[in-house]
This record gives sequence, C-alpha cells and structure tokens, in this order.
Amino acid sequence: EPVDVVIRPEDIKIIDKENAPLVGVVDSIIFKGVHYEICVLVNGREYVIHTTKSSTVGEEVGLDVEPQDIHVMEVGD
Repeated sequence: EPVDVVIRPEDIKIIDKENAPLVGVVDSIIFKGVHYEICVLVNGREYVIHTTKSSTVGEEVGLDVEPQDIHVMEVGD
C-alpha cells in the first residue's frame, strides 16, 4: 500500500563521505541562530538538515539516518 516516509531534518547526520550510505553536494546554508539549515542534493533529491555544524556550499558530504528515525506513515485521503 502507498505510504509516506518522513525523516526530521534534525535526524539526518552529515558524516564522512567514505562511510556514508548517501553522498551529496551542499547546495545552500542558512544560519538560523541556534542551528544551520543545510540543503544537500543527492541524485536530484533535496535533503534539508538541521545541525549545529557548518559546511561549505559545493562541498561533497555524506548523509546518514538511524533506522529508528525513519517514520513510515499511511497516506491520507
């Protein structure tokens, strides 16, 4: 059956790209006062990450998510 998969921006971790299941390129960075909002493009898909660590636009980074942080939701009508 159709489902939505939801991952919160604070649950996506930027890690060393050699050990990462996903590798992408930093597209934009906005400092929000308490954290950075970093957009990373992976194969044409944008991932929004909230983190206290900065990156550089154009930098290649690894992304990881713990399995317990992936939420599967029924599709509503």
